Amino acid sequence: PIVSGKLRGQRAKAMKFKDGYMLKSGDAINHYIDKATRHIKLKQGVLGIKVAIMLPYDETGKNGCKVAQPDVVTVLPPPKEEIRTPPEGSKGGYAENFDA
Repeated sequence: PIVSGKLRGQRAKAMKFKDGYMLKSGDAINHYIDKATRHIKLKQGVLGIKVAIMLPYDETGKNGCKVAQPDVVTVLPPPKEEIRTPPEGSKGGYAENFDA
């Protein structure tokens, strides 16, 4: 949240409070970020409060966002590689023709 206005003195200030991971750009903010703004009228002046909350991912869409984030990467295990054996009659190295 961002709280701005005359907080502790005559001069107006803005204070930011942050915790955790927050998306800032892209189409995912339309689905994941819930924002609210309120203005509080006091004797000294107006206090403004802005709050942005990031919703969790939920496949059902009841407790969070139904759309998966595009930056989530699934790492698959590497395919099995065949073991290469040297041809018959060779010493076994790739540089066997380079005798000095």
